[in-house]
Amino acid sequence: MEAKLFRYFVTTVGGLEDVVREDLQTHLQGLAQVQVEHGKRYGRIFFQYTRSPQRLLGLRSAENCFALLAEIHGITVGLPGLEFLKAKVKKLDLRPAIRLGQVCRPAIHGAGFQLNTTLQGGHRFSGAQLASSIQKILVDHHGLEPGNGRDVLQFHLQVMGKRALFSLRLPLLKTPDSSVEKGALGGSLVYCLAHILGIQERDVVVNATCGIDGLERVADFCRPRLMIGFQQSKIPLVASSAGRGELAVHESRIAGFLAQLPLADASVDCLLSSLPASSSPGFLERQIGEFVRILHPGGVAALVVQRAGEFMLLLERTGVPFEIIAGLPIYFKARKYTVFLLERLDLVEPSNELLQIG
Repeated sequence: MEAKLFRYFVTTVGGLEDVVREDLQTHLQGLAQVQVEHGKRYGRIFFQYTRSPQRLLGLRSAENCFALLAEIHGITVGLPGLEFLKAKVKKLDLRPAIRLGQVCRPAIHGAGFQLNTTLQGGHRFSGAQLASSIQKILVDHHGLEPGNGRDVLQFHLQVMGKRALFSLRLPLLKTPDSSVEKGALGGSLVYCLAHILGIQERDVVVNATCGIDGLERVADFCRPRLMIGFQQSKIPLVASSAGRGELAVHESRIAGFLAQLPLADASVDCLLSSLPASSSPGFLERQIGEFVRILHPGGVAALVVQRAGEFMLLLERTGVPFEIIAGLPIYFKARKYTVFLLERLDLVEPSNELLQIG
């Protein structure tokens, strides 16, 4: 009987591990032995899953998904620790990993591979020594061939003090778009924010700083009545929209700026946005004022902020009708942020009518 791999783990935006765990338990029937590791750079969730591994490829809340090939303990800081690690990798049977890689990406035909290594913990051997030693074992002992591109096996070895994880990264069907501009909200973070806000099909949703990926991740969670997304560096703004019954995301140009959104008063149910760490004087005040204007009373917002203290002082100073529901610290792309969940309180006097989207 062929050996199979049943132990996996996903990496998450740090601070949103519990959101991802809930999403996994919702979408993966038969999930077992779930273990959560909270982390500053990112979190990890380990689990056992005995059903088709192809179901893992559709995960949206995770940053990456891995098949765990070995968890190694007892690594010392000196060269004997490296030799110990090499011996463990040499003893592995990698045939199940090769078969799994080919099942998840049929374009993988041969035994080509890439190896990604990270080393943390003050060891007396270098990252280069680690990478070259393990790569030599994969070639000489396991008969694999170094390769490039997407259609090769993606091995990862993470050494963290006395512990190491050797794994195979699975090719998720949707990954964060590397072309999305700096500061944009996309990828698994947007999916998790949609989960936290509880976006529903009847809602009108605005992602004020996103690319196409930002709208698609909202739609992955729940296809709302209407989604509108703006890319902040475009002048005029690029607005992407999609309705519940549409599969495609349509893009059009709308004259406006983030500090003067071309949307009608009280026309939006849910808002997602990131706020820049630095901007011209008065910009954040105008932008927050626009968010207040377009959200209807009872509407909710998730704002990703790098300087939490300054943002709270801004809300206090301006007296805008937002109530802070929660402030969630997260770690995203190696930086610390706070996700503020806000509820729009009672309406202030309306401005001139703009684009009516209700």
